[in-house]
Amino acid sequence: IVKHREPSRRQIKRIETGEEMSLPESGKETVTYTLTEKGFKVIDETMENVETRYTETIKNDIHTLIEKINAAPSNDYRTQLYRLVQDVSEVSSEIEKEALMAQLEPYLDKQVVTPLTVKPIEYNNQVISGQTSNQASVQVTLPSGEVLNTQADETGAFTINVSKSQTLALNDTVQVVATKESETSSQVESIKVTDTIRPESPVIFPTQAGSKEVKGSAEPNTILEFRFQNGTIVTTDVLDNGTWTIKVPETLNLEY
Repeated sequence: IVKHREPSRRQIKRIETGEEMSLPESGKETVTYTLTEKGFKVIDETMENVETRYTETIKNDIHTLIEKINAAPSNDYRTQLYRLVQDVSEVSSEIEKEALMAQLEPYLDKQVVTPLTVKPIEYNNQVISGQTSNQASVQVTLPSGEVLNTQADETGAFTINVSKSQTLALNDTVQVVATKESETSSQVESIKVTDTIRPESPVIFPTQAGSKEVKGSAEPNTILEFRFQNGTIVTTDVLDNGTWTIKVPETLNLEY
């Protein structure tokens, strides 16, 4: 609820452009504005009213941007075009949506590079994949500084398999960038190596009664927590080869 003793001085401006928005009931001292995904809904307006105003706003934005492009075609309008494409995708009317995209289409091929997206890199997976412009060249820089290159396919998908000699450690950062002839390079994406997959259950090797050690296997480089029957907890690191050994506390005697 917005209240202003001088309604004429109350202003609501668009973040994108800074221009003042013209809304119904602006002359009243007290007005209720409800913020929706398509902009403000005033008092008892329907979502249809909001949708109409949203569509008209996008139409004006497209008209303004096309005028700018035609006046100075050498400037970079990729970000503005990308945002407008996103805005048009939210228009409810398919007819209106197609008409708006038809206006933008001649400029998209020249300006917009499909944003680079890289899938999360899982520890122990050694695979880097994602999506970008079709046939774009993709360059991956590993933490060691080594550079790997590949090309996206016709759908824009790409995959790079990192050799085992360049093991990606947990929390390592990999940088990925896409380039395409006659298009500006994408932003460099920095992706951290994460571990979100639960390790497999450890295996306990057969142990003799009275033994002072318990051995087994588990996922390499994980931490194993072993709880004895009396509640004593012992932890150990699993080795690179996937084996582990735990010393039985002196106060315990393993029995069948």
